Amino acid sequence: MYCKICGDENDLTRVIRFWSPDDGWVAGRLCKYCAKDCANRKPQPTDYAYDKRGELFSDVDDAIDNIYG
Repeated sequence: MYCKICGDENDLTRVIRFWSPDDGWVAGRLCKYCAKDCANRKPQPTDYAYDKRGELFSDVDDAIDNIYG
């Protein structure tokens, strides 16, 4: 097992959900330093994973439902 952000193999958390500006909501293990950094991270309109129409999709199913109705 390794940290989903930095690749460290020490001091890992249990699996948690965190916001990645590139990938949106992600579940994975983080080292305690990355977990602390991500604890209060929230989606921002400038993030790649944020829908440019101003809507935020928490997962692929929501995005597909919104596109194909």
